[in-house]
Amino acid sequence: MESFLRSLCHFLWILFASEVGSPLPFQEHDLPCDRRKHEVVVQTNRHEYSITMGGTVDMDHALTREHGRWRVGWQPNEALTLENTGSVPVKDARLVMNGIGNWYDLDSLLAEATASAKSDQEKVYLIFDFLRSNRHHDDPLFEGPFGDELHDPVKMLAIYGAGLCDDSGSVGASMFHAAGFCEPTPFVRCLHGHMMCEVFCSNRWQFMDIDQNIFYLDRENELPVGGDAVARDHDLSNRELHYGPLCSTWTRSLHAAALFGKDDGKTTRLAKGYEIQVNLRPDERIEYRWDNVGKWAMRLPTRGRRWVGNSKKIYEPSFENPSFGAKAARGVEALSGENGCQIVAKGEDGWLLYEVKSAYVFCGGNVKAELELRGSDASAAIEAGPSADSLRQVWRSDDARSHRVHLSLDEAIDPVHGEPKYAFYVGIKLSGSRPGNVAVLTRICLQGDIMVSPIALPRLRLGENSAVYTDHSEEGRELKITHLWRETRAAVPPSSPKPIYPAAEERVRDPILTYRWDPSEGAVRYHIQVFRDPAMRWPYRPSLDVILEENEHRVPFWGIYSPDTTYYWRLRACNEMGIWGNWSVPQSFSWEGPRVPVEVKLKETREGFQLEWKPNPRGPLPVRYEVYGSDIKGFSVHREDYEMPTLGTVRGNYLGSTTRCRLLVAGIAKEEDIPREVESPVNLNRCYYRVVAYDCHGTPSGCSDYVETPHPYIWSIPPRSATASEPYLHPLRCLSSMGDLQHRYESPGDQFWEKEKIAFSLVKGPSWLRLDAKRGLLSGRPPQGTAGKYRVRVRVSATTAKRTGKDKGIPDDPERYHEREFVLRVCPDASRNPSN
Repeated sequence: MESFLRSLCHFLWILFASEVGSPLPFQEHDLPCDRRKHEVVVQTNRHEYSITMGGTVDMDHALTREHGRWRVGWQPNEALTLENTGSVPVKDARLVMNGIGNWYDLDSLLAEATASAKSDQEKVYLIFDFLRSNRHHDDPLFEGPFGDELHDPVKMLAIYGAGLCDDSGSVGASMFHAAGFCEPTPFVRCLHGHMMCEVFCSNRWQFMDIDQNIFYLDRENELPVGGDAVARDHDLSNRELHYGPLCSTWTRSLHAAALFGKDDGKTTRLAKGYEIQVNLRPDERIEYRWDNVGKWAMRLPTRGRRWVGNSKKIYEPSFENPSFGAKAARGVEALSGENGCQIVAKGEDGWLLYEVKSAYVFCGGNVKAELELRGSDASAAIEAGPSADSLRQVWRSDDARSHRVHLSLDEAIDPVHGEPKYAFYVGIKLSGSRPGNVAVLTRICLQGDIMVSPIALPRLRLGENSAVYTDHSEEGRELKITHLWRETRAAVPPSSPKPIYPAAEERVRDPILTYRWDPSEGAVRYHIQVFRDPAMRWPYRPSLDVILEENEHRVPFWGIYSPDTTYYWRLRACNEMGIWGNWSVPQSFSWEGPRVPVEVKLKETREGFQLEWKPNPRGPLPVRYEVYGSDIKGFSVHREDYEMPTLGTVRGNYLGSTTRCRLLVAGIAKEEDIPREVESPVNLNRCYYRVVAYDCHGTPSGCSDYVETPHPYIWSIPPRSATASEPYLHPLRCLSSMGDLQHRYESPGDQFWEKEKIAFSLVKGPSWLRLDAKRGLLSGRPPQGTAGKYRVRVRVSATTAKRTGKDKGIPDDPERYHEREFVLRVCPDASRNPSN
């Protein structure tokens, strides 16, 4: 089941990717630059040093994060090499720049993510922001028994840098669990086409969607809600922009909400904690690189990862130690020559086995070897494979001469099939059967190409950089660290935009607040962020952390701000090269208006169903209220007509306005019973209702939680009398639910699949009376001589669409019904017909 969900999530990503937003029109630019180099020799287990980077642009100012990729305007970092130049192994070598990127194990990763947290709730926000900011959505790498490869936080962030939603969900659950959220255990919610983690904090479950860059605040705009709350009320999702930060369409939010449903499942995936241990033998080095040569370790080699650094693990043994630097050897000996130590076969079966291991996954490799075949019986061969037991020959010669061999080992290592490869092996066969016929190995260099996320690498930034190196090696280590980078002044970042509205410390009452700012010269897009946190460590809500082309932004929904709260906002601008300027100085503002009505409920009366509520005890006292009604579960309030996927244009759901805290809304059969406050009677007798509060300044709150009327429910009142030989007609009217927009695996995907299918039936009544099952038309003609009283009972039943295809295993909703009974009096003729 989980494998199926993973495949489905991948399919949906391909299906929806084109809707996330138009690609940004830039890739890494070739700018004139100066190359720089800095070398450090380390002989202790902790060494600190500093490097100054000049120029006008660093990697942090040249990155744009989208949902499915990173865009790179310019990359100053080229390579960082850690080389063991000593005689003892270097163990667990770590380099951290500016206190950022100590992602070598789960504890260090978590410590960096939550360093500033002062409460558990802050930990939740900080972990969410850390994870979403350092990875992106991308194709799956491994499936089947190796599908959990990307579920470990360290592997995801340090090696792969990307994955599907189930990968991010598992990583999030593991991080939350490691942060102490253990009872109850964080889990991965299995939606209908999506998977993401939930954590229990502040006495509630909180759905923190690392993949879609989203969480959903409650009606009071205070804390994130859990997936159950969103499954019940899709309006909580509709208020946020998904797949950010590149500004998407609000329609996408409706489709994202459709993934939630009462049939969601859950699973628990907690990684034990992988550790990146960089161990270097003498003569071995690791070269971290930010560029990519087109190699990936993945199941789908034709679909390249968006941004992966092809770093290198290189081993070039000197042959001077007793084992020749090999893992195993037989039938060979070392001889000293003019050009250093050489390895010579003693007979026909000289053999060496070399191992290359890495904490990062291999995506290819090569071998360089220099050999001499002296004599007609001398021969040599090179074998390679992902294990010592799976070597296959990649080169052989018995040509008596010197050979310089440079071979790709990509096919032999085979990184695109089977399990991920963290080691590979190279065998050297040397043979000489007669005196004077000798095979000699004079040099070998083994290079493994590895995948490393460029975001995780120890990068240099503009200005002074503080570096800290540590290891757990024995005394006598010697390590050379080499930084290679570029500096340019050919790219000038745009200036910070100047905020216009809201102004600093301004109090605003806008129902829908539009942020505005002066355009920056040369800017083609802007990034706006709004916070409640004065330190600006995580966004207030995802729909207010977006990248867009216009110099204004608004969330088109009421009630996304709360009174008695200080907000902070800031901006930065990006030019056509993809270079971002600095953030503007944050400005604070506050919003004044009412809070949402509370304790909304329905009370059944003789006249029908009365909606009742109470003013929110916090915030200003409302002076009036508006009521909205719809047959769509989890509907968003709209005064005017609006667009809804699969339905097209939908009539607005405004009902009326009142100064009281009650209003008759459903079960109203007679026109004279319609309350005077009702302005749009078409929205009477609906299944769901919400209330909006207004203060004395005309500022609305957000909408309340919805209440649900009984359904199906017959609310029309059939005529209680009929006349013999005269037609009797009455169309029954009932409350029935559209359900909400739901995603299903069967075509057409998103539909109102849970719309109630209504069927009418006559349970009891005279033989001449009929009830049309589909139209609900109660009709008949009483024959002469049938005058009298008859008990009539009508029933309406509601069912939802049967599940088919991949959804078939999910239980169908049980049938629901409502009955209404009345006494029908039949009069013999019109002159004797009593009044109703």
